[in-house]
Amino acid sequence: MLLNRPIKCAAAGYNRKPFYVIDRQKQETRYVVSFQDGVNIKQFLLHFMDESIGRLEVRIIDHGDYQNPITYTGFAANEQIQTLIEKYEDLVLYDGGHELWISRPENESFVVFDDHGLVYVYTKDDYTNILNGYGLTPLKLENPIYTFMLDRIGLTRRKRVLLIHEINHWHVRSPNAADELKRFIEELGLSRS
Repeated sequence: MLLNRPIKCAAAGYNRKPFYVIDRQKQETRYVVSFQDGVNIKQFLLHFMDESIGRLEVRIIDHGDYQNPITYTGFAANEQIQTLIEKYEDLVLYDGGHELWISRPENESFVVFDDHGLVYVYTKDDYTNILNGYGLTPLKLENPIYTFMLDRIGLTRRKRVLLIHEINHWHVRSPNAADELKRFIEELGLSRS
């Protein structure tokens, strides 16, 4: 594993330090997390799965054809998923051609490791201390629609956190990633939805 390797995608001049943003909804909270470190992402995913009391729901969205992504879903045991994440670590952490979703059905919490290298955690639980434990900086994400409206009526633009997918970027993909992703999906026992 190379150090300073892009996590799934890269953008010229995008070098924001690792951070998280809290987006509170009515019934759940969404954490948007930019670890920018493969080791921490893997540890976080494994930690999330370890909190489960049963089988986990897994979803992989294959963006090999961005116009027609393919979704695969199924259930697997925590140990099986962890073993396969270890086996396919480079694919899981660095291939920008897919998303990995892991859901804990017992409490409806789920995590999405998207094709831009961002981790989204949807939960009713408080993850602030866990994320702070990774040395991440909490940031505020302003509503971009509100910011745009302010601009349209001539008020000064407010600074806000730009996520990597909001600027010109490219996805990192190795030549054999599509074949590896197919094997990963098969070994997880997922079916096309």
